[in-house]
Amino acid sequence: MNRVKIGQLAANSPFKLSLLIEILNRFKYRLFSLSCGTSFCRLLYIDGQYYLVQVDEDLSVWVVTDSEQVPHNVILAQIKQILNPDAETQVFYEMAQQDKKLWEIVQPLVGLPLFRTLTVFEALISLIIEQHISWVAAQRAQHQLALWANNTWQYEDQIWYAPPTPQQLANATVDELKPLKITFKRMELMIYIAQQLVTGALDLESITNASIDEAYKSLLKIKGVGHWTAANVLSRGLGAYRYVTDNDVALQAAVNFYFFGEEGRIPKQTVNDVFEKYAEFAGLAAYFTLMRWVIDRYQPTNSL
Repeated sequence: MNRVKIGQLAANSPFKLSLLIEILNRFKYRLFSLSCGTSFCRLLYIDGQYYLVQVDEDLSVWVVTDSEQVPHNVILAQIKQILNPDAETQVFYEMAQQDKKLWEIVQPLVGLPLFRTLTVFEALISLIIEQHISWVAAQRAQHQLALWANNTWQYEDQIWYAPPTPQQLANATVDELKPLKITFKRMELMIYIAQQLVTGALDLESITNASIDEAYKSLLKIKGVGHWTAANVLSRGLGAYRYVTDNDVALQAAVNFYFFGEEGRIPKQTVNDVFEKYAEFAGLAAYFTLMRWVIDRYQPTNSL
């Protein structure tokens, strides 16, 4: 087994990997991207070979593999897609400083990486699982999906997971996915989308070349995809925070707490009223509000 340093990421300031680790430490179940100590870890599958990638706080990139040939550039490109070090956030922070309540939310999270999935498919499948269930229940279901796909690699007594491929899900049955404990409708939807991708009837990754508004409209045309799912696919898959997920129950509770000092959910319109004054930064303000909620409301776990 070889562990080699393959490069160093450059990031726009501010960029604090430690804040992403804080978020990942609050996941109860092992998923595809994980914290490993003070580092970020992700298992990549490239041309039939697994590579366990570790990114340290100084953004040095290490790879653990049993392969003699390591595709440095491919791995670095995929890790850049996930960690999004080129994101421009400084203007958002400058805007947030002008608003007392928003800055109280955002200030502890300055430098939080705008973390993305490796593919749009990964984002969409994860979000279909997350529809209408709690955050922890969604993590459990995503972990069960990882177990089912069995795209695994073992290192130092730990099992690491890569996401299922469209081909795997296209060949799946609802009975096989029952351990996820989500609705049959959502299991069928995941399989249907994977089949559409395999046959070429759907090209999810092409939305990365479209405008954000066009990408949003394209996603809404997919059966079973509404505003919440489409908006989150754009942010999680593309790093585009154009839309506010006003129907997100966690965001509704977070807004009520941080902006009004109350507990419990509030109407969608109230959420929109809060964020509309931030104009093009509304989606990003909502995202930071939700991430602050995760930090404050969930305790670090020992998912490793």
